[in-house]
Amino acid sequence: CMSRTVTRLAGSAIAVAALALTACSPVHTMDNYAASDGVRVELSKQVKAENVLILASEEGADARIVGGLTNNTNSDVEFTIGFVDGSSETIEVAARSTVLLDGSDERDVVLDDVPAGPGSTVDMSFSTPELGASTYAVPVLDGTFAEYADLVP
Repeated sequence: CMSRTVTRLAGSAIAVAALALTACSPVHTMDNYAASDGVRVELSKQVKAENVLILASEEGADARIVGGLTNNTNSDVEFTIGFVDGSSETIEVAARSTVLLDGSDERDVVLDDVPAGPGSTVDMSFSTPELGASTYAVPVLDGTFAEYADLVP
């Protein structure tokens, strides 16, 4: 009789210990992070840019900006992106939508005179009239990776 009670108690103790250990493990997939080579820009919880990066062949060349601009508000947003103290472009992002900057005719953002070459980061300004401007260090890549080779201006 005694061994059954001891076995049950030991089994219960192991189950409780296992639950306690798994409860201490952080859930990393709940953390916000850039899931690509680019950076995540959050002007607010509802207005953000995802996986933004710069594609250029060398410093001083034209640079294509790729990534996604998301507007989860109920109003259209004018999203301005550009090099700090350099060229910029404004993109209209409709309410409750995302614009993918992917190099296609209607979604192509090419800025002139990139301030740094591939392997560096460049300070870029991201702004809307309502939220103001924020500066982020954005990586500059070239056509080394096959997925970007056709997008380098």
